[in-house]
Amino acid sequence: MSSTPDPIDVHVGQRVRLRRILLGMSQEKLGSSLGLTFQQIQKYESGANRIGSSRLYKLSKILDVHISFFFQDIYEDDAASDMYLQSENKKF
Repeated sequence: MSSTPDPIDVHVGQRVRLRRILLGMSQEKLGSSLGLTFQQIQKYESGANRIGSSRLYKLSKILDVHISFFFQDIYEDDAASDMYLQSENKKF
């Protein structure tokens, strides 16, 4: 198992962090809303831990955004796109 976070997990985590900050919400408050610790939120935001689909849905409700918000501009960064495509190609 790779210790490098998947670029998509990193992107989604960055979008969670962006929205949380825009709302003036602390990691502690977001974690509490989900029944998690702020350390778990830190791991999500860094991409170290993947966010499951049900949790991402709950995050969209708490952060008051459409679930697609977390994936906006995902391929704007060509380096992240290239890294993702290369990692996917290695699986086959």
